[in-house]
Amino acid sequence: MSLRNSRRGQFFILDTLLALTIIFGGLLFILSSTAQTPLTSQAAYTAQDLLKQLSDTQINQSSNSIIVQARFNGTIAASDGYRSLLEEVVYLYSQGNLGTAQQIINSTAVSLIPQNYNARFVINQTQLFVKTVTTNTQAQAPFVLYDRRIIIGLTNTSQRFGPYIVEFSIWQ
Repeated sequence: MSLRNSRRGQFFILDTLLALTIIFGGLLFILSSTAQTPLTSQAAYTAQDLLKQLSDTQINQSSNSIIVQARFNGTIAASDGYRSLLEEVVYLYSQGNLGTAQQIINSTAVSLIPQNYNARFVINQTQLFVKTVTTNTQAQAPFVLYDRRIIIGLTNTSQRFGPYIVEFSIWQ
């Protein structure tokens, strides 16, 4: 009788050890597989930063030589100084002055875009700026990052211009 009672205890101990091994193995597996957060690339920041800089910088605050020359020539009126660079580019676009708008975008964007990235600046599907480094088109690129804004502004005579869709895209 004493032999049966001692074996019963062995089976409970083996069951407990087996259950603890399975639980420990499961916890080890769950804790070792951590979810990795995706890294935000420099391109993501660049796409946002270019439009942010154009939106935040007023014409009066800019020391860009092209803007200074356009103000001297009268292409940009002195009363337009309250506008942001982005609003002024869209205003020039709405007035048909694409050359000056392209020059402002080129001079601003070139310094902000990393050398190994392609970029494109578009207003209402009219391309004002393109920088191509690689042979990848936007359709072939593994990722394309966009930043879009809708711009509505006022002229000097308080008439509205816009809405215009401004899009900046960057890819590698």
